[in-house]
Amino acid sequence: NNGRTLIEKISDYAHVSFAVVLVSPDDLVYPEEKTPDETKHRAGQNVIFELGYFLGRLGNQNVIAIYRKKKDFEIPNDYNGVLWIEYKSGWYFKLIRELQACNFDVDANKLGWL
Repeated sequence: NNGRTLIEKISDYAHVSFAVVLVSPDDLVYPEEKTPDETKHRAGQNVIFELGYFLGRLGNQNVIAIYRKKKDFEIPNDYNGVLWIEYKSGWYFKLIRELQACNFDVDANKLGWL
């Protein structure tokens, strides 16, 4: 971290041409007019900020959101055009195909973690 803020860390990588944002159901929330037993899961505000930052910087064709499905997980609905890939078996093949479609030279056979 070196004492840097989130904005400073993101700025350090502002030169990238593609972003993969991991969206996990970390927060429990409920609308003011509802009760705590009506909670929903959602991503942390910092993650949504980062997603929005990279969408604005790179355009929706160069941003992918990978999410972990959970009951009552609320995916932001104002992100039209963003490709959402569910984190489940085979997710990385979808990511690789999208990267290849954006002209990145990615060979799944060379990725040791697969």
